[in-house]
Amino acid sequence: MHILDPQQIAQLDLNDPLARFGMEFAKPSRENGEPWVYLCGNSLGLMPLGVPAALKVETDSWAQRAVEGHFEGVHPWMDYHQRFSGPIARLVGAEACEVVAGNTLTVNLHLLMAGFYQPDTGPMTMAVTSF
Repeated sequence: MHILDPQQIAQLDLNDPLARFGMEFAKPSRENGEPWVYLCGNSLGLMPLGVPAALKVETDSWAQRAVEGHFEGVHPWMDYHQRFSGPIARLVGAEACEVVAGNTLTVNLHLLMAGFYQPDTGPMTMAVTSF
């Protein structure tokens, strides 16, 4: 058996217990209609089809309540981090009291640096690197 045997690949696809979830995502296609082969690991991934409706609920709440959306509406925003603690804890094998959801890595690093950075009276230097 060759690893790229099309018949074997088709059989594996038929037996894949997760295959049904593929229908729950938007799949871009090329101008000629061919589907993309999407292997980008540094992205949001394919958009779940439920996202537009979920976003509409939140943007409607924002439009109707403005800042009060933090405390009112279908999903008040103020305690969102607490709603995610249980699922994130299960995902990483921790207790809910040991995890918190908040910001992105970039924002968290900025907040960490801003909180601890104590400039002195000497010249200030910032090093920036890129990969």
